[in-house]
Amino acid sequence: MRDKSSRSNAAIAAAMAVLLSAGIAPMRSVQAMQVGSADDASYGSVETYGDSTYSESSSSGTDSTYGTDSSYGTDSTYSESSSYGTDSSYGTDSTYGTDSTSSGMGTSSSMGVTSSTDTGTSSTSSTGTSSSTSSSTGTSSVTGETTSSDGSLTSDGTYGTDETGETDGESASATTEQAIPIYDIDGLLALASNPSGSFKLMADIDLAGHTWQPFDFRGTLDGNGHAILNATITEVSAARRDTYDGNLVSYESVFSGFFGALEGATVRNVQFLGLDVSAKTEEPTFVGGVCGYMDDATIENCTIVGQVALTTTGSCIGVGGAAGFGRGTIANNIIDVTLVCTDTDKVNKDEQFMGGAYANGYADLKNNKITIHGYVSDHGYVHSGGMIGMYILYPEDYGYAGTITDNNVEGSISFFEDNTDRRAYCDAEIGENMSPSNITRSGNTSNFTPDEHFEYDVDLVPHACENPEWTDDVHEGSCTEHGYTEKTCSTCGYKYRTAWMPIKHNVETWKDVTDPTATSGAATTAAGTATTTDATKVTTDTQTTGSETATSEAATSEASSSQTASTTSAASDGSVIREGTCTICGATVYERVTADVVAAEEAATAEAEAEAAKTTAATVGVSRKAAAIALGVAVLLVALAGGLLAFAHRRK
Repeated sequence: MRDKSSRSNAAIAAAMAVLLSAGIAPMRSVQAMQVGSADDASYGSVETYGDSTYSESSSSGTDSTYGTDSSYGTDSTYSESSSYGTDSSYGTDSTYGTDSTSSGMGTSSSMGVTSSTDTGTSSTSSTGTSSSTSSSTGTSSVTGETTSSDGSLTSDGTYGTDETGETDGESASATTEQAIPIYDIDGLLALASNPSGSFKLMADIDLAGHTWQPFDFRGTLDGNGHAILNATITEVSAARRDTYDGNLVSYESVFSGFFGALEGATVRNVQFLGLDVSAKTEEPTFVGGVCGYMDDATIENCTIVGQVALTTTGSCIGVGGAAGFGRGTIANNIIDVTLVCTDTDKVNKDEQFMGGAYANGYADLKNNKITIHGYVSDHGYVHSGGMIGMYILYPEDYGYAGTITDNNVEGSISFFEDNTDRRAYCDAEIGENMSPSNITRSGNTSNFTPDEHFEYDVDLVPHACENPEWTDDVHEGSCTEHGYTEKTCSTCGYKYRTAWMPIKHNVETWKDVTDPTATSGAATTAAGTATTTDATKVTTDTQTTGSETATSEAATSEASSSQTASTTSAASDGSVIREGTCTICGATVYERVTADVVAAEEAATAEAEAEAAKTTAATVGVSRKAAAIALGVAVLLVALAGGLLAFAHRRK
């Protein structure tokens, strides 16, 4: 058996071993006894202390997102000055309420342009190639004034909705097909490949820098209160349809607008802001803000702000604020447009038409608020009206009972008719009415000025200043108002608005959600969240209503196939759909984040987690070493005490 001295020596050796395992040399200087810095620690996922292995992991939380669609707000009240057109002022009130005043011809124009999400979509039924019925089941969380679908005009001049969100007596259960959501430009372009489909905007779409090619549409586009901004259109679509003049002479015509032809289609709840249609043709042509031609189509609850222009040598020509030529329903819209129609054929007489709502046809007008700045330079026969250029039943005068009720028009049309056999029709409501006994007209109001010119050498245009000098006033938007740039000619005072910006929201926390159109297995819901300090995104409501029932099985199959393809693409291209809440207004916001942004965020998250892991590893390493040192010191003290006792025992 070992004596006490041997046991003491063994204890001291054990204590030294413990200290050595902690990286400490016990018999060195005081400095050597200090705990090592973070540089002494291993930053891997595993650290070894003696014979034991310590595994650690660290989470750094979520990292800042690098969102893709920075949104910029614009002034939805649209109240300060004329957007496009002449130096006209139609009152200073920003809405079209009962207190709206008229102040004559001045330098500015005001009207209410509201920003909203879908608070109840209209129910419509068409007799063309397809029919659609859609209604929402509630109201959105977006604050501020909203453009709703029932067409009721509230006391402040905005459009209201009933409490249930249903319209025209239709039930929300009437939807038969889920609308395909549109989050970005690519989604909007997909309409052309599925012209009979049902679509719903989930965000403002800014087309600045893109030239939009119009196409013919038979489906449903529900804007959900969102805006299509800065669309530039210079071409006509593929459609060729017959149009008619006042003698029911037919002309094979071409068409331009955001859409070329709408046939059995519905366009609702869309804000077209900064629209610029400028077509040049040499054949019969009709152009409009939303479409050039409509047949049993519906345009409702939309805001149309911009310029629509046609320069042509065609023999039957027309320009309209919402539509060019046709029949259907145009209801509950806010239309603020500059219309320009220029006939460049000084030899052959043409038939010309212009209207704030539409140029020619017999579409019903209900509860529209129209501001028109019109310019007509024609060497044939002029038919222009604040609402409608010519009202005519075609292809023959049959017994259709039309409705033109509760519309308001303000503005003017400046025109010349270079023709000794003069017509020169220009009136506040209808330029020339070829079917007066077939229309119910009531509740229409106007503050409209026909402005005829008698010099024919210079074409009439919105701004003819020879030495314009422009100043820009940028109006940053918010989460309830679109932003824009107001350009003012300091030489003559003419002004207009351009460069409209998407609504701007502040979202701090995003979560990945399943694509609303995804089928089982097509998309998954991620559990993680992402944070951002100053996200600028666009609003949408939480509903995905809206439907379109195609009358043919082929059209239904086409829409279904396209929807499946769209869902698969959304899942396979690496993009992610996220949902968040605006910290300012409380609106629910969606965004589609592209694969490259997702990759950048993942890289940033990984980097942040690595940094956090280093910090955690250093902290844990220091704690482990401190514990080992304390244990070693304790053992050493015990061993020393034992050694002293043994020494004392030997002395005795």
